[in-house]
Amino acid sequence: MFEKLKNKRFKILLGVALLSVFSLIYLFSTKKTPPIPISPYPTPPPLTTSFPIPLLITNSYPPSGNFILTMPNTALTFTLTRKAQPTEVRIEIEPKVELKLWFSPDGYYLHATPSKPWQFDRPYQITVIGPQEKILAQNTVVFLDPKKHPPETEFDEIIP
Repeated sequence: MFEKLKNKRFKILLGVALLSVFSLIYLFSTKKTPPIPISPYPTPPPLTTSFPIPLLITNSYPPSGNFILTMPNTALTFTLTRKAQPTEVRIEIEPKVELKLWFSPDGYYLHATPSKPWQFDRPYQITVIGPQEKILAQNTVVFLDPKKHPPETEFDEIIP
C-alpha cells in the first residue's frame, strides 16, 4: 500500500514540478510591454506658426542711462525674439568703436565686445539695425568710473 501511495505521490509531484517548469519557461520567454496609457484628452497638434517671427530685441545690457563700469571690456548683450544670422544684424556706435560681434550657441543673444576698453563719462549712442535697415534698439549708455561714482546701495559691489 505504501508503494502505491509513494508511486502516486511521486507522479503528482512530478506533474506539478513539470507544470511549474513549463510555466516559468513561458513567463520568461514572452516579452512584456507596458500598456499604452490612454489619455482622455485628444493629442493637440504640434505648434506651428503660419507667419515668420519678427526679429526684435527684448532686452539689452547694459541698459540705457548711466552704468557703473567695473570691467573695462564689458560686452554689450542683446536678447533676440528668434535665432538670427550674423548677416541680419549690425551695431553702430557713436563715437565709433570697433566691436567683435558674436552670437550665443542658441542664437538668441547677440554680444558685442569692444576692441579697446570703454571710456569713462562719455555717452555712447548704440543702435542695433536689423533686416531691411529696421532699427531694433537705440540706447545711450554712459559708462561711469567706479572710483568717482560709488555704489548707490550697500548691495552694489565693485570688483577691482
